[in-house]
Amino acid sequence: MATLASDLFTRADNATLGSSWTTRQSGPDAFAIVSNQAAPTFFNDCCEFYNAITWPNDHYSQAVLSGLSGTTNQTGLGVACRVRTDNIGGGASFNDMYECVVNTAASNNVTVNKWVAGSYTMLTQRTQAWTNGDVLRMSVQGSTIRIYRNSVQMGADFVDPSPLTGYPCAPGLAGIGLYDGGVADTWEGGTVTQVLLADADLAAGGWTTSPLFSKVNDGSDATIITAAAS
Repeated sequence: MATLASDLFTRADNATLGSSWTTRQSGPDAFAIVSNQAAPTFFNDCCEFYNAITWPNDHYSQAVLSGLSGTTNQTGLGVACRVRTDNIGGGASFNDMYECVVNTAASNNVTVNKWVAGSYTMLTQRTQAWTNGDVLRMSVQGSTIRIYRNSVQMGADFVDPSPLTGYPCAPGLAGIGLYDGGVADTWEGGTVTQVLLADADLAAGGWTTSPLFSKVNDGSDATIITAAAS
């Protein structure tokens, strides 16, 4: 991975996160700076994305989460990826994004969901004990979604059969449903590592002038990588 942007939220208390952040909603459903952390101002659906740079379609979003509570299924605080950055709606009109949120339920307390044109779909869930200060990360690469706690992947890859694509997007923070609390800190977002495989000709024992490497899961000359993220 390569970090492209980060925010420690170490600044004076403020009703918003600042000019580098945009909320997907209008009204009270947003994040604020409270005691050098990002805190939801209303415990309901909310999402903000980092707007200060142009993001690649494949990226990750991560944050330190503390003070989580609530056990209602498919609710919690967390991070977002591929948040649509145009066509900003009001109220709970999320439009398009992936979210990964965490609460304190005994099982299925980590939820990955998707919003398409304001319509919600739960994609997958994990059971994972959470301690204040643990780091939640979600990455989206093509149609593959991966989620991590403290850099350890939670469960297998999830492949979205209808991945979100075709619009400008960014990573950010998210809260979903009527959860009861929590704050985010030390947020960052960046690129997703590309893994290189030997080109089909080279792997077969022959030589080829170009290319020497091709994309993950692609052994042909048709799709190549000329530079990889690290």
